[in-house]
Amino acid sequence: MVWFRTPLMGKRSRQLIQLSVILLALLAFGLRVYHLDHFSFWQDESLTPLRAGYAIPEILSNRIVIQEGVTQDTHPPLYFLLIHFTRLLLGESDFAYRFPSVLASVLTIPLLFQFGRRLLSVRAGLLAAFLATINPLQVWYAQEARMYTFLLLLTTAASYALWRALDGGSLRRWFLIYLLFAGLSFLTHYTALFLIAGHFLLWAWLLLGRRQRRLLLIGGGVVLLMILPFLPFFIPRLLSGPETNYTYVSPLIMLQDIVHGFGMGSSVEFRRPVIRGLDVAVAVLLAAGALAPRTGESGWKVRSFLIVYLFAVVTGLALGSLVKPMYQGIRHIFISATPFFLLLARGVSLLPRRWLIVPAMAVLVAGPFISLNNLYTSPRFAKDDLRSLIYHIEERAGEDDAVVYNNAILMTFHWHYQRRSDLAVTALPIYPYEASEQTEGRLVQLAEEYERLWFVIDPPADRRDEGDLVERWLERNLAPIEQFGTRSRTAQATVKAYATEPRHLTSLPAGAHPADLTWPGAPALRGWEADFKEPATAPTLWFDLFWENQEDAPRATHLQLALRDERGNVWADLRRPLVLSGTEREDSALVRLPYGLTLPVGTPPGVYELMLLPWDDAAGEDLGAWQTVGDVTVAGSGEWPMTPLAPIDALFSLQFRNGLQLLGIEKVATHVRPGNALPLFLYWQAEGALSDPALAYDLQVVGPSGETWITQEAPPGPAWLAPEAWPVGTPVRELLGLLVPADAPPGQYELRWRLRAGEEVIPGRPGWRPWRSKRVTFGEIRVVPWPLETALPEGVSVVEASFGDAIQLYGFDLVAEELQPGDTMALMLYWLAEDVPQGNYHVFVHVVGEEEAIVTQADRIPVESRRPTQGWRAGEVLSDPYALHLPSDLSPGVYRVYVGLYEPDRRDRLPVVIDEQPQADNRLLLATITVR
Repeated sequence: MVWFRTPLMGKRSRQLIQLSVILLALLAFGLRVYHLDHFSFWQDESLTPLRAGYAIPEILSNRIVIQEGVTQDTHPPLYFLLIHFTRLLLGESDFAYRFPSVLASVLTIPLLFQFGRRLLSVRAGLLAAFLATINPLQVWYAQEARMYTFLLLLTTAASYALWRALDGGSLRRWFLIYLLFAGLSFLTHYTALFLIAGHFLLWAWLLLGRRQRRLLLIGGGVVLLMILPFLPFFIPRLLSGPETNYTYVSPLIMLQDIVHGFGMGSSVEFRRPVIRGLDVAVAVLLAAGALAPRTGESGWKVRSFLIVYLFAVVTGLALGSLVKPMYQGIRHIFISATPFFLLLARGVSLLPRRWLIVPAMAVLVAGPFISLNNLYTSPRFAKDDLRSLIYHIEERAGEDDAVVYNNAILMTFHWHYQRRSDLAVTALPIYPYEASEQTEGRLVQLAEEYERLWFVIDPPADRRDEGDLVERWLERNLAPIEQFGTRSRTAQATVKAYATEPRHLTSLPAGAHPADLTWPGAPALRGWEADFKEPATAPTLWFDLFWENQEDAPRATHLQLALRDERGNVWADLRRPLVLSGTEREDSALVRLPYGLTLPVGTPPGVYELMLLPWDDAAGEDLGAWQTVGDVTVAGSGEWPMTPLAPIDALFSLQFRNGLQLLGIEKVATHVRPGNALPLFLYWQAEGALSDPALAYDLQVVGPSGETWITQEAPPGPAWLAPEAWPVGTPVRELLGLLVPADAPPGQYELRWRLRAGEEVIPGRPGWRPWRSKRVTFGEIRVVPWPLETALPEGVSVVEASFGDAIQLYGFDLVAEELQPGDTMALMLYWLAEDVPQGNYHVFVHVVGEEEAIVTQADRIPVESRRPTQGWRAGEVLSDPYALHLPSDLSPGVYRVYVGLYEPDRRDRLPVVIDEQPQADNRLLLATITVR
């Protein structure tokens, strides 16, 4: 039964179909634009900004210049000409470079519907368009700054024109349209030539059958003229032998890629049984669409057309690979995606029973759902992240550093993502030459010229440094100081930093500050030197610390560094290994160790103390106390050599009409518990001068039920920054603490913002929304409940004293009843909530001597200030620890330990009852201790 055929429909039905196609296009746009710039460029993408940025004659020449080498790009110029102009309109961001690919992919959806409607039926056209909309491979390539979605759009248009001619349309009209789109597709990617060759067979059959030999000759001549200019490029390349990263691939692998890749993209694990099962089901539906007969005169014609369309490129690449390898992944057969969707739609339309539609659609949707979920959420299937690598280098590099790439092609990433123009960037060996003595000479020159070299480890694919000469020279001659790597599918994406100064010295170098700092179990610090000019403007402050070269290995394994302001606030800190063992040399009195201290975004300008403290990992303790090495003057982040990046908590920033932006929200923790505070770092940025000194925001924290639980008001920005001193275009950081009420229910809480200038409200909007409002939702926090413990402890001193109507002190545990002066009294209280307390009470623990004199005490919120009593739940048991230090001059004798609860504002104590007897002074005598 052929159920997919649709009879002539009325106006209402046509409107519904048009609406369906529009909705599919909108869904396609959303899937493709989501996370569009979440991943950085991968290796091929990095060439797009480079080539599109050339002058038009240079783009047409297909040449790419890297260092001293000129290479011919393997792709024709049309796509790069288009991007050359769109970048002028959209900008230079990853989003801007990829957005044309999104548009091309979205435009393919209605074209595919029209194709399917003419070729098969309206419903088949809708199904083919739907499958393309949710297809992970389509999303993958729509999110690349490459030509593949344009190629698919153009070849689909050309193939549609061919079918219209085959289906009885005007030969001349559709032949001219075909030549236009076929020519544009060939100028977009050379694999289009294989499809054009397959199409030529169909055109020859059609035109000869209609006695249009002249039109066939004209078409053949146009194709020949189109190809001739490229023959000087094709023929030498064809005869040059295998190219880098190309190996022979069996045609069976290409056929598997049609099912695997076109069905579920590149973000699934194909070895999983479930995925293999879905692959088999897709292959069955595909075979049904290609081979199953259909009633009607044109059934054989449809099948022949789609089979030629599907396999033309695969056949061309397979035959071409007999001369030299030509296949390097599914992008080279991306053209075949259109017949894949059409054949699947045809296969579903020919199912013999209507009830088979449901499992067939489940198969066709399940794979894309799994794959898209992996693409959006799983780091395992993420693309390269060279952007993070470059940003890390720029953040960590000092004022006098250089970046050295082993693979010169990766410099194209750096040129695109570079924010620091003060960093020297090169590649060794110099492209296109092989590593040699000249390479070593250049390394010596760089080591003499710069303080640190940041070496990006990724050997050239063409084996110009097959023996790893550059890396081996760096390891042999310089001291490695740190290493950083990111995820990558096509490159190593690892950077290793080396210090170029000598590690061993007989005396402090000129310009170093002498020091004489010692810690027990650690080497002595004899001097330090700042590798920057003051006030410091680099995002990372590099110091050389000169340690005494001791014979015995010190106990310290790590060094803690901190930058502290005059008020005692720590703005930057780190812990790094302190390794001197294995570095001793008899002629060396000092060992130089470099340390880089990264300043956070929004660090205020001023004078800071550089503090040091060694740490013993084995014992898990500090070795002594913090000591000041010296003072450092820091400039504001507005004077950094690049605009600092702020962490982003939402897809876009929160933008206000006066030019103020809330760039993002950084959470110190992923969640907060009731009664606790969650620190947030707010990153603000002003796009212009802020003229109103009365600027302030009010923030509402709204719970799951819509109730406002927290309201806070403050001027935007850190307290140290005056409104008239805001740096333009530079992020500043503000610390905001949100105290969640103890009775706040668990769930997701929205942050709702409003900006005011006096009484006037300044409208704002998230970056993705075109309209403004007076209050905007931006960001959220998650409140999670405390673990509920209801089991009463065993082996403790049971008290069962009632404090008010809802709280009972079930028992306690006093570690020792006999102590020495200077000891610490360890006490654990076990509270039982008989009901939900109506107030937030503090606990006091007093150790009292003669004449009621308190010798030591603790007053705080229960459970180390983490559990306000109003957040206790009926039946909950809470363990509340205390450590009270006894004075070292405490007289021997017997001391009483009292416990009580009080309301902190009025200081009123809760009444205490034990064995139905009220306790004097509303306090409980818990125990006595003896001090010897």
